[in-house]
Amino acid sequence: MITLHHCPQTRSMRTLWLLHELDDIEFQVKIHAFDRSLRDPEYLILSPAGRVPALEIDGERMFETGAITQYLCERYSPDRMGRSVGSPDRMAWLVWVNFAETISQHAAALTQQHIA
Repeated sequence: MITLHHCPQTRSMRTLWLLHELDDIEFQVKIHAFDRSLRDPEYLILSPAGRVPALEIDGERMFETGAITQYLCERYSPDRMGRSVGSPDRMAWLVWVNFAETISQHAAALTQQHIA
């Protein structure tokens, strides 16, 4: 079972969306408040920087959106959403996986600004 630790309206939305896009994946979502509780010792075991998303899978933990995205695509949808190491289009795939993370942060920063 996969457990996604998620805060609404944060970068963990990307991981939640991906989990819904993958076929036949069972997962559960634990929703956290976007506050100091992410710095609690219990949560820091999952994500040492105290950020979301954090993923528990097969007794292991993952954090960092780009790494989670790459892992899930390669493991659960290698032919449709992932690219194998020898694939000629893997380089472009990695660029776009990581570009999405970069651009989403810029978009989030813009939406959080108040322009009078």
